[in-house]
Amino acid sequence: MSSEPRIDQSAGGIDCHSYYSGHNTFWMAAMKYGREKPFAPAKVVHVEGQQFTVTSMGRAWTLYFHDPEIVKVFIARRPDGFKHVLGTSYVTGETAHGRAWFNMSKEPVGECDPTLPGTQKPYPNRRVVEND
Repeated sequence: MSSEPRIDQSAGGIDCHSYYSGHNTFWMAAMKYGREKPFAPAKVVHVEGQQFTVTSMGRAWTLYFHDPEIVKVFIARRPDGFKHVLGTSYVTGETAHGRAWFNMSKEPVGECDPTLPGTQKPYPNRRVVEND
């Protein structure tokens, strides 16, 4: 099973072109963390709205994601298939082809950034901040 991020695995059913935490996966950071950071088994539980509780290594975090429906589908399909990328707010969910990467946020998520149909997603030009 590949641990490489796959774009088609992280996109949900909403039109969002934001790469801030809690939105779309910032692939340069995900690729880096996928090679450099350890993964630990995690449990993800939906609380309400965009809020989730992620438990890993005996600790629990409240994290948020802009498209809660896609995460809830992963929870229903394979509740024991999550991993937490230690030192980050990235959570992965196993799929038949690899892993879906969820760029979770420690703070409630703001509005999504829609763009005009047919335009390319902007390339994020910022560094992802690691957790404590």
